[in-house]
Amino acid sequence: MNLGDKIKKYRVLRGLTQTKLGEMVGFSRTTANSRIRKYETNEMAPKADIRQKIALALNVDMSALSDIDIQTEEDIMQVLFYLEETKNMSVERTGNKINLSFDCDDSENAKLLGYLCSWASVKSNTVSDEASLQQYNIWKAQFPMDINAYLDQQLAELNSIYIPLLKKNGAKFKFDNMADFMASIRVLTELGIRIKADHVSFGAGDGGIMLQFPASQIIDANTDVQTAFANFLSGLNSISKYCRQEISPSAFVSSEGTMISYVLRYSPFSGFQKHINEVQSFVLNKDSHLDWEYKNFESAYKMKIEDWKQIRFV
Repeated sequence: MNLGDKIKKYRVLRGLTQTKLGEMVGFSRTTANSRIRKYETNEMAPKADIRQKIALALNVDMSALSDIDIQTEEDIMQVLFYLEETKNMSVERTGNKINLSFDCDDSENAKLLGYLCSWASVKSNTVSDEASLQQYNIWKAQFPMDINAYLDQQLAELNSIYIPLLKKNGAKFKFDNMADFMASIRVLTELGIRIKADHVSFGAGDGGIMLQFPASQIIDANTDVQTAFANFLSGLNSISKYCRQEISPSAFVSSEGTMISYVLRYSPFSGFQKHINEVQSFVLNKDSHLDWEYKNFESAYKMKIEDWKQIRFV
């Protein structure tokens, strides 16, 4: 579908005439109809600023008016090859169906998987009546505009809770060494916060860690969790001067729901995702461990603390 087809598709979806859309974009009544007609028939290509105005008038995301033009079966196959090679998509035949699938636990493609899960949820709630199908088409037209607006709202709520807490507590909580950092991680884990840790690399000798928290667990939290997370953020602030990029929250939709993430671009954190995940796994499943397993873990953990104290943030 080329750009002209897309403009027409969304104009019809919104129930607008060519003249009305042209006027909403800013053309005079005498030229509005002809300009939109030329865009829709690809006689003329709208410049970037006009395309942005068209997207705004149609209330669709700019990506809905992208220049991606897939027309042939060969075009589709090249896209699928790209997804297999870069997004770990797999393909298999089951009976009379060809299944294209992604692993929801693939942390490297968490954002894409979040989008796919959102799509699947909307699709499953779409029925065959005209009104429902129109709402589904509107969701696709506004993707990811509405999702991004929701994520901005989540970040605003996060900041409204923790910025005042940080100002109130000042810089009382600091990370002098890695043991302090891991102690804070364990406190959050003991309070039931799920933490997903992944190594990130920006090049040779330039790495760090990404920490992801379920938004619902730190935004809709009780006082104990809010205090512990505020202390954690205070600790991050104390080491921010050593990091090669600002430590600030970002939000994205994953297969597990909305996540708040922090990237610590500081090489001492490289490889520490395994320690965080080990603590996370043991604490969250401690009720299933035997007494001797628990004692062995705690004994090993105390030894690691002594090693972590040697990794100072200086």
